[in-house]
Amino acid sequence: MTNQEAIKHIKRHKIIHRYKEPRAIYVTEALDMAIAALEKGIPKPVTQPIYVGGHLMGGCPNCCKVLNIQDNPVYCGGCGQKVKWE
Repeated sequence: MTNQEAIKHIKRHKIIHRYKEPRAIYVTEALDMAIAALEKGIPKPVTQPIYVGGHLMGGCPNCCKVLNIQDNPVYCGGCGQKVKWE
């Protein structure tokens, strides 16, 4: 199962759960946290990639931390978002 599929199933369960147990806010909050964690595992392209001093740099699409491709980051060191360099 991919992260996208898991998110889809969790969101569906969250809607069902909300109608069956509207006062169980902790489960809804836990499901929201799970969705947020899964979404960080889906690679997103870095924002505004530019060359600075011969090195490709770009911003994290989630927290805007500056990333340097020379460091070969797969995840942002600031927020944990998985990134892809295009």
